[in-house]
Amino acid sequence: MNDEYPRPREPIDRPMFWEPSLRFLKYAIACLLAGSSAYLIGIFIFAPDQTVRAVEPIWIFLTTATAWVLLSRGRIETAFFVLAFGTWTAVTGLSIFFGGVRSTSVILYPPIIMTVGWLLGARSAAAVTLLTVAATFGFVLAESWGLLPLPAAAPPVLYWVVQSGAFIFSAIVIVFLARSYQGRLKEADKLGSDLAQRITEIKAAEQALRISEARFRNLTELSSDWYWEQDAQFRFTNMAGQLFEKTGIRIEDHLGKTRWDMPAANLSQADWAEHRALLERHQPFYGFEMQRPDPGGRPHWVSISGQPLFDDAGRFAGYCGVGSDITERKLAQLVLANMNAALDARVKSRTAELEQANEALQHSNMELQRFVYVASHDLKTPLRSIASFAQLLEKSMSGKLDAQADDWMRRIAANAQSMHRMLGDLRAYAQLDSAARPFERVELSDACRAALGWLRDSVQSSGAQISCGALPAVLGDTLQLTQLFQNLIGNALMYCGEAAPKIEISARDEDDHHIISVSDRGLGIEAGHQQRIFDMFYRLQTRQAYPGTGIGLAVCQRIVHRHRGRIWVESEPGKGSTFRFTLPMLENSRDSPV
Repeated sequence: MNDEYPRPREPIDRPMFWEPSLRFLKYAIACLLAGSSAYLIGIFIFAPDQTVRAVEPIWIFLTTATAWVLLSRGRIETAFFVLAFGTWTAVTGLSIFFGGVRSTSVILYPPIIMTVGWLLGARSAAAVTLLTVAATFGFVLAESWGLLPLPAAAPPVLYWVVQSGAFIFSAIVIVFLARSYQGRLKEADKLGSDLAQRITEIKAAEQALRISEARFRNLTELSSDWYWEQDAQFRFTNMAGQLFEKTGIRIEDHLGKTRWDMPAANLSQADWAEHRALLERHQPFYGFEMQRPDPGGRPHWVSISGQPLFDDAGRFAGYCGVGSDITERKLAQLVLANMNAALDARVKSRTAELEQANEALQHSNMELQRFVYVASHDLKTPLRSIASFAQLLEKSMSGKLDAQADDWMRRIAANAQSMHRMLGDLRAYAQLDSAARPFERVELSDACRAALGWLRDSVQSSGAQISCGALPAVLGDTLQLTQLFQNLIGNALMYCGEAAPKIEISARDEDDHHIISVSDRGLGIEAGHQQRIFDMFYRLQTRQAYPGTGIGLAVCQRIVHRHRGRIWVESEPGKGSTFRFTLPMLENSRDSPV
């Protein structure tokens, strides 16, 4: 729609006062004002003796002026009416006094009728036409009966003024009528184009609707077995799909009935009441399961889902939804439930067996720890005697026997002392659990400082340089963590090579645990031995070169495991070793050890 010819918003017999009509009205008012003024001036100049003729131009002038005032105040339709019928009245009056049908004024009737038809509609034009025909017929009758006054001869210039005004007014009417109808034709063409486009859009929408309906049917068939509808009283009104093929239940047995009118073996009255309350609240439901028999009495499980329907006014109209036969799934669930029950029974039985085995293992470990403790304690006395007698024999017989005998006595004394240390380490290893204390908050820096205090003599004698960074607080056994640091630092002091030991102790966080590192620049460990060094009695060096029992790192591993961590070594021969172990952070620690 363009600005020059807007779409009419009123019926065809009451045209819309669009922009061309307003421009015509302005031109018509200007023309009539100018014509009436010119005619009035011509009377006073060329026919001063016929001043009676001035009544009509004065009437036209006043009518036109009134229309202009109404137009300026926005009363457009009233201005049209006043202009059209006021002009018609003036023309009729002129014709009465100046010759009837032979009057020059009647030439204005056709443009007036066209103007009325254009501006005020077909009915108004018909009314003016009938009035005009009646007036001219009255002129003829009045003239034939001698009732009309004889008109005085008027100067030619007045005829010229009236005819010129009539021609100009007619030309204005014709020009604007032509432009108006051209605009209407354009508007009609545009309406035709819009209508054709709308028809194309409607056809495309219909095609899309058919495609959508086909997709909906396909989706319904893929996702369910049948489709159903209910009215506002929850009675089935329509069912389509494979209900009979899947379950043997006939569709006609459902129509006109509610869902609870038919039996369902798995649902009680309370279940039906709850389902009906949900429907009365107009809420959707999903996966509502029912067990229903077919005509042969065989049970079938069905699952239905539904959505409420509402009309255009928002009133509840019923439900629609889909249903599926889930009998095979229910049977599979029953088989799976039986299997799960059997599996649960086996798991419980196996758990009971494992608990009994665990109790037996714990009892066996306690007996073994008791045996190791007793054996190591009882063996110390004879070993101490052997070592004492060997030392006495060595002192009393020194120089009286040959060199080989002296060497044998020294070996006996040394092995007895080594065995004594080994039994002590075995006893300590066996007491790791039995002598353990409940976990508490431990500052690792305090445990490390205590370990260095026990190793003060070794540190001073070796000239070791030891640096310790910030260490976190953990939940653990203070004595065992002190022993852990003592064993790791002691190993670094022992296996340092010829250079003075340099030991670094540090910590960092990773995920939910701390990683503690003890690094040295000692002998290092080959990759093939890095796992085995934590085994009991495993040694890389001879006792002659480096004294020890091979239990220290096994004790470290046992302590770390008890604190729910792990320990490993990263090493390269000749470049030193870094022992790392993990401990849970305080917020992730447990009150009880492993």
